[in-house]
Amino acid sequence: MPSEPPDSLFKTKVTINAYPTWKAATSSGSTWTARVAAPAAELRMVRAPKTHRGVSKTFEDANYLQALEGGLDTAHSSFAHNEKLGDMNWVRNRDGAPRLDVERTDYGYTYVSTRNLGADGKYVRVYHYVMPAQQMRGGVTSWTGTGKADVPRLDGHMWVPIDDESTCVFNMIWSYDENVPITPEWYAGDEARWGAAPTT
Repeated sequence: MPSEPPDSLFKTKVTINAYPTWKAATSSGSTWTARVAAPAAELRMVRAPKTHRGVSKTFEDANYLQALEGGLDTAHSSFAHNEKLGDMNWVRNRDGAPRLDVERTDYGYTYVSTRNLGADGKYVRVYHYVMPAQQMRGGVTSWTGTGKADVPRLDGHMWVPIDDESTCVFNMIWSYDENVPITPEWYAGDEARWGAAPTT
């Protein structure tokens, strides 16, 4: 405590919480911490081999809760992230007001977003929110809403507050098919699609 004299006893009255840490998915430079220790092996993303996962980090000029709220809202993808606003065949343009079914869980909640595609059936996305700061969702179908994705995967984000006005977001992706790796070229294209540049 640099502001205290060397013989001050104030330091004996002040403590800072310490949390257990563990290293996993070290190729992405990840060190994990939690209030309750959890083996790294319980995190699916870190169990995927390096050839089947990707992690990037982005900066958001927003409060942690604002950033988190946007990340958990599937309806906004119809107008905020949609690169095909004029194409009414694009799956998210065909129903901009998905029905949400929410189920509370011990870890946060899960919800199902269902969009009605008329004669083509329904487009369904399932999200998990893990308190206090993680979102996960599947990328099973293609972007047209029909057929299997070329890289069947799970995606997610972790929002980490920097201060009251800025947030660091860790973006995670991993292929759940051992026969379909996430190649550096595919990953760079996926990151660019969402406006993120590759980071180290």
